Amino acid sequence: AFQYWAQKGQPEKKKFAKVIYSDICRLYSEVRDILKTKFEIKLRLQILNGLYKKLDIIIDKILKNREIPKKLLDFGKLLKTYKKELFTCILKEGVKPDNNLAEQKIRHIVLKRKNSFGTKTEKGNKIFSINSSVLLSLWWQNKSKFFPNLSSLMQL
Repeated sequence: AFQYWAQKGQPEKKKFAKVIYSDICRLYSEVRDILKTKFEIKLRLQILNGLYKKLDIIIDKILKNREIPKKLLDFGKLLKTYKKELFTCILKEGVKPDNNLAEQKIRHIVLKRKNSFGTKTEKGNKIFSINSSVLLSLWWQNKSKFFPNLSSLMQL
């Protein structure tokens, strides 16, 4: 949203979008640096308070600016709503700070939806989500036995 807006907006809007994007990149970089250190819960709890304060500053910048696109305003509201969930990786050892793996795993579904223009009804959405969940689960569990496992499921 930031990069699109920065390209399409007026000069002051571009500057604002770049500032917010830069602030979030710095915060993300800080989180990644913290994750490189030894995991000590007491220290992480102290660090977490500082991260919340930095995120609150970013959220305030977004929500106080009334001359921004709805998408960016909605993004600010989401940041505020899910603030605690954003830093799960700080408090839980082994949790990654991003969801790149999850995004890679659902890439097939996103591409299918984009190429076929999605489904036309809520029932179609439900059927597609169930079928794709079952198929991808079978695939990721054991790729070499995907077709035999699918065949046994089809006979139930």
